[in-house]
Amino acid sequence: MPTYTRVFGTLSQADIADRIHALSHGGRVEVLLLGREDTLRRRLRGITDKGTEVMIALDRSEQLTDGAVLSLDPEKAIVVRMHEERWL
Repeated sequence: MPTYTRVFGTLSQADIADRIHALSHGGRVEVLLLGREDTLRRRLRGITDKGTEVMIALDRSEQLTDGAVLSLDPEKAIVVRMHEERWL
């Protein structure tokens, strides 16, 4: 199980967004879906939408956000997305 100790970047960064977009055409982007309360944690385990188990152990200076990229290499990427919140 891979352990991620830092956030590589975010989807709001143009260069990263372009690379993620190219990988998505080949179905090589995995999404780790988290609730808002999970993004406040520094250590957690999860399973991506494609079944990859991941462990996250971030420093206090790092924070998970919607669109945080945990991994980005030529073969695949892992991106954090947040559950949609329900409003009254």
